[in-house]
Amino acid sequence: MNQRLASDMSVKLVTSHGTITVVLHWKLTPKTCRNFVELAKHGYYDGVIFHRVIPGFVAQTGDPRGDGRGGESIYGDAFDDEIVAKLSHSRKGIVSMANAGINTNSSQFFITFAPAPHLDGKHTVFGYITDESVAVLDEIALVKCKNKRR
Repeated sequence: MNQRLASDMSVKLVTSHGTITVVLHWKLTPKTCRNFVELAKHGYYDGVIFHRVIPGFVAQTGDPRGDGRGGESIYGDAFDDEIVAKLSHSRKGIVSMANAGINTNSSQFFITFAPAPHLDGKHTVFGYITDESVAVLDEIALVKCKNKRR
């Protein structure tokens, strides 16, 4: 996956299935958005795979090791959550930080395939994909892989 900064409000993720444009919630989650943009700008996500794809739930990426155990933030090992009550996992295409518990954000993030309200309050929602990007997300969900990992 490669990325190009589209503007100060969105990031384009170029995948082997097409481009996904992520619109960012800069004002509500500034630390998370800064981490995401800076990592993207410096090529951190280049060539990184979607290592966890669970159709009907999420597609997860952002781990340069490709196994879901790696990643780091621009702030060091991990940074605090920015949970905002009005941002929720309410629909397909929500972009949120993957974590290993409270305040353990690094580089990994996921995109929802469907509403996932049980994730609210546990993961920082920091953006959403554009309507034009949904077809790319749908293609990613259809790729056959072993153990739901790519």
